[in-house]
Amino acid sequence: MYKSIIIAVDDSKNARRAVKEVINFNTTNIHVTLVHVKDAKATRDSLLHTRDEISEKQEAMNWLQLSLDFLEDNDIRYEVKLIHGLVKEALLDEINNGNYDVVLIGRTGKNIIKDFIVGSVSKSIIKAANIPVLVVN
Repeated sequence: MYKSIIIAVDDSKNARRAVKEVINFNTTNIHVTLVHVKDAKATRDSLLHTRDEISEKQEAMNWLQLSLDFLEDNDIRYEVKLIHGLVKEALLDEINNGNYDVVLIGRTGKNIIKDFIVGSVSKSIIKAANIPVLVVN
């Protein structure tokens, strides 16, 4: 039985589904870690914060709060980890070096244009994770 679950999150619909999928586990005595990686390359490339970027960040925070509310409403213990780095490498480092039993990930990421890139993150996790991976569609 899985007791320690890591969920890779962004503000995509599939990531939201991954968070909600945890309710299908036996939630007695489980601990969920929500991990979000802030892409180091994107951070370097965008030194100026436009109104659109600020709006996107606020939207992401709103989404994160909805996820936390969902976990709290279902009496699921959790923690949030925000990591800066290259997305694939940072996620795999956390997954493989943390004390987790299973990882939940969304099938693809934020939008159609980014699906290829974010989908490649999911594929990398499936190939390189040293724990079971549940891909949520």
